Amino acid sequence: MLKRAFEALGYNQGDYEDAARAVVWLESRAMHGLELALRDWQRLSKAGSALEILPADNGVQVLAAHDSSILTCGHCVADLAAAALEQHGSGRIVLRQCYSRMAILPSLELCARRGAAAAACWNDSNYQHVARIDAWRTNPEYRRMKITPDNTASAATLHFACHTQPQEVAAFLAEISSDGAQSTPDYLVLPEEMAAHRQAAIRQGIAVSDELVAELTTTAEAVLVAASEQSRRGAGEA
Repeated sequence: MLKRAFEALGYNQGDYEDAARAVVWLESRAMHGLELALRDWQRLSKAGSALEILPADNGVQVLAAHDSSILTCGHCVADLAAAALEQHGSGRIVLRQCYSRMAILPSLELCARRGAAAAACWNDSNYQHVARIDAWRTNPEYRRMKITPDNTASAATLHFACHTQPQEVAAFLAEISSDGAQSTPDYLVLPEEMAAHRQAAIRQGIAVSDELVAELTTTAEAVLVAASEQSRRGAGEA
């Protein structure tokens, strides 16, 4: 149903499959993927998922998301970072004008599957968020630190990096971390905790709120009705 709902919003097959996969990935690890999708649903219905490649800045690839959700473009970010790593030895990306940035976590795993350590960092008005993963792992670490208002970066920017050398990823995080961020996170999720939540989700399933079911059903019906009408027209012509 998630795929059909994203399809009804106008996303192409690759984008809506990536978006649905990201929601399930987050939700199965207790990272609130369904809540994120519901919160941004109306905004998702008005946004695209095209990324514009801008001129590089000191060897860092810069992308403009044009108010797209990471749900629909996070996979592309991972692919571009991995390609940059292979071609230039460094897979660093700055993504501007994006939202739902927590949805970048599944993209870290995509890089890890390719044998690279990866990390993402972004700020909002109160916190700095950092997620990182080691090569060949399936779950990242996520931590959130309070920051002072003077050190708040753009609320629509995401920094992403992948590298075969873990120390390069650590250097990336040290470089972009806000000076005013607290050293001790006020919220921390370890890879082991994400793994445990995922195993529980496999055994018990994922609970979906009535509100989201109603929203998804209403949206998905647009695709199902259109498909039925097309099928009837096809049958009549035969």
